[in-house]
Parts: sequence; C-alpha cells; structure tokens
Amino acid sequence: MKITVHQQKLLLIEKETLSLMKDDLRDSRSYEKPLGFGTNPSSSDYGMAYSIIRSNNRIEQINRILATSEIIENPNTRTIQLGSVADVMVKYSDDVEFYHLELIEQKVGIESSVADSFGDLIYVSQESHLGAALLNKEIGEKFEFNMTGDIKAKGQIVSLTFERNGIGKTRLRMKRDK
Repeated sequence: MKITVHQQKLLLIEKETLSLMKDDLRDSRSYEKPLGFGTNPSSSDYGMAYSIIRSNNRIEQINRILATSEIIENPNTRTIQLGSVADVMVKYSDDVEFYHLELIEQKVGIESSVADSFGDLIYVSQESHLGAALLNKEIGEKFEFNMTGDIKAKGQIVSLTFERNGIGKTRLRMKRDK
C-alpha cells in the first residue's frame, strides 16, 4: 500500500488521540469497588472495556499500516499523480468546480472527517470515479466519469496549481485561443 505524507501524519495524530483516550478511560474507572469473584461489573465497565479494545485494535491496525506502507511524496510533475496536492479548476458543460485535493491510493483512516472538520484539503482516492478520471491528466485535458446511475460527467482541466515541497506553488493555466 502507498500512503502520502499527509496520510502518515493523520495516522500518527489518530494513534496519539486513541492512546490518550484509552488512558483517560482507564483512569476514569471507579476503583472504589474492585472487581472480584462474585461481583457484577456495571454496564459502563463493559462499555469502557469495549472502547479500550476497539482503540487497541485500531492502534495495532495503524502500526501495521505505518510499518508496511510506502510513503509517497508530492511528485514534481505537470500531471496529477498519486500524491499530488493541487488546486484543480475543472470546467464542466454547465459549471466550473474548484477542488483543493490530494490524490491518494485509498483512504486509511480519518481523512474524510478531517476534510469535513477543517474544509481545507479533500482526499480523493484513485479508486473513486473523480480520482480515476483525474489521474495522469494535465492542463487542458478532457475527461469523463460516471456519477450516479447512468449520469456521466464530462469536464476539462482549465487550471492546475501544484503545491511543491520546498519551492511553493507551481501554477499552470490553459492557453487561450486567439
């Protein structure tokens, strides 16, 4: 599996958050009545234990992803590639859409909730209809993809601005016809 640097950071943040939450749950358990033979734990004890087990399982999953994944950098190309972070302006037949996106192989964690919460960068999987349509495209190229049902969206990339590590942004625009 390939993950981007942003995804790696999100996974590390999620892992730290889960660890802190797990510690808080353990600390909040009432120790006034220790569990022993013949005592009945409360339903909140079961809920707490279940939350801790889920947190442990997710932390193990994150550790596996981080240990086995290839970390990909934002490529320095003129086309939208896996790992590209770009502002993409797309002209559809009846509309113009602006996307601030990162093209990823697949979602591995909290990418959607981060995008929903902060509204900054959206993570588009190369397996999604839009991601597959944008992959390897450059300025001026036309594409189409299936939306819901039989509806096809046809578009053309009219502006691309790539975020480049260490050098800032590179902006590409279509030449206007004279």
